[in-house]
Amino acid sequence: MRLAFGSLFLIISLAHVLYAGPLPGPPKINIPVADGFDYPVAKPNAVGYYKSRGWFKYHPGEDWVSVNHAILLGAPVYSIGIGLVVFTRNAPGGWGNVIIIRHAYYEENQIHYIDSFYAHLRRVLVKEGQFVEKGQQIGEIGTNRGMYRPHLHFEIRKNLLIGINRSGYQRNFNNYWIPTRFIEANRQLKKSSHHVLAPWGTFEFQTEFSFPIDESQIHRRTKATASHKKISAAG
Repeated sequence: MRLAFGSLFLIISLAHVLYAGPLPGPPKINIPVADGFDYPVAKPNAVGYYKSRGWFKYHPGEDWVSVNHAILLGAPVYSIGIGLVVFTRNAPGGWGNVIIIRHAYYEENQIHYIDSFYAHLRRVLVKEGQFVEKGQQIGEIGTNRGMYRPHLHFEIRKNLLIGINRSGYQRNFNNYWIPTRFIEANRQLKKSSHHVLAPWGTFEFQTEFSFPIDESQIHRRTKATASHKKISAAG
């Protein structure tokens, strides 16, 4: 009996070694490898824009605004690099319309992944599961229904699990890049026609959020209501 049990254990162990199938984990999808990264506003170099607030522990991103504030609301927002849209939702609280794009790139012949994060958008022009090119317009700068002055809140994440649940992860350099530093260090990368397998799946709470709204319609309705009130008051 001991011999039989030992033989069975050996056979199971051998079978496990021979069947080196994929390990359990999140699903994966083929995405193209980025050849470099540009700025998310006034592509490619953000000329005419500046950071009104930069990266620090309690604000692990950058807020971008235009020198000419009069043209900021509705100004184009661009994908910083080729990648896959993994999140387009209207998140409650301080986020508003949000886009997250997953990118793959080579550094010292090793593949790495980042998520670029764009928030407070007036309009979202892409959908989850859509591939985008570097410099492709993906949205417009907004105010999160008037909560803020117009600006783009922009982050680059090393940790692909964060999604919209930023409070669940430490705001440090293990999880985040300083966006400007990352972009400047990776403006031009080795061109590659390769696609690589990247983690793919929904973030925590993702399905609980509604899809993006068009805030430009809200602004139009608000203005129309205000005009109607003025006319009524005048009459």
